[in-house]
Parts: sequence; C-alpha cells; structure tokens
Amino acid sequence: MPRECGAAGAARPSGGTNVADIDVTAMANKVASDRETAERHAAAAQLEAKGLARDLAAAGVAVRDVGEILGISFQRAQQLITA
Repeated sequence: MPRECGAAGAARPSGGTNVADIDVTAMANKVASDRETAERHAAAAQLEAKGLARDLAAAGVAVRDVGEILGISFQRAQQLITA
C-alpha cells in the first residue's frame, strides 16, 4: 500500500512532476480535492441522517425501523436519536 507524503491537507507543490507520462502533481491534487469533497459530503449525510432519525422517532417510528430505513443498526439509530 502506498504511503502518503506530507501532512494531511497540506498544499502540494505547484511544479509538475511526471512519471511515465503521468502528471503526478495534478493527480495528487485531484485526489486531495476529491477526499476533501467526500469528507464534506459525509458530514452533510451524517447531519441529514441524524435529523431524519430524530424526526422519524418523534413521529412514533420504532428505533429498529429507523435503523432499517437508514440502513444502519438499531443501536446506531438510537445513538443518532439521542445524540
């Protein structure tokens, strides 16, 4: 497995580095950008899941059913509801 170089989120040098016709710098920048985007989306999804879990529970939906709807365990559903 490749090791990551540098600190997480650190800016990459702007000068291009090529290996076998691969623009390594550009691809590394894209990977870093994609990871940041994924983290933002994951955080937004977590907030939406928490809100939906709470709304469903407030509407009288059983915790096990909330878990089934969200595709998570009932224990995790309970955590979202009470968090």
